[in-house]
Amino acid sequence: MNKGSYLLFIEIPEDIEITVSGNRCHIQNGLYTYVGSAMKNLRQRINRHISFQDGGYKKHWHIDQLLEKGKVISTLALPSENRTEEEISMFLSTFYQTIYGFGATDCKRVDSNLFFLSNHLEDYFSIIRKVLEYHCNKKIEA
Repeated sequence: MNKGSYLLFIEIPEDIEITVSGNRCHIQNGLYTYVGSAMKNLRQRINRHISFQDGGYKKHWHIDQLLEKGKVISTLALPSENRTEEEISMFLSTFYQTIYGFGATDCKRVDSNLFFLSNHLEDYFSIIRKVLEYHCNKKIEA
């Protein structure tokens, strides 16, 4: 299956300013996770994000602005027949600080698909565990 949702874990080495939906947004250095979906070509979408700086891509999504300055250090693919991006973002918003308005333009129930994890590697492992448990439980219930 080559569709579903994904998480990008992005390291931002220094504080930056980006524009999100016409508003200036301060992004402090640290570790972030971005929730996205690709209901076709999941692997290709993830690969595009990983190679954004080297690929000569034009900016298309909010995440591209972040990828100009940051580095994808890890990804998590969550193959699914259903679009689960919004549910995953709702779930993560209960644990992590959101970056308002980032990447959630097609979502109705969340304010963001970007979350600040902090500067600690423990948050990286914690979020993977939480999302996998959440994703697997949803699949079992379906």
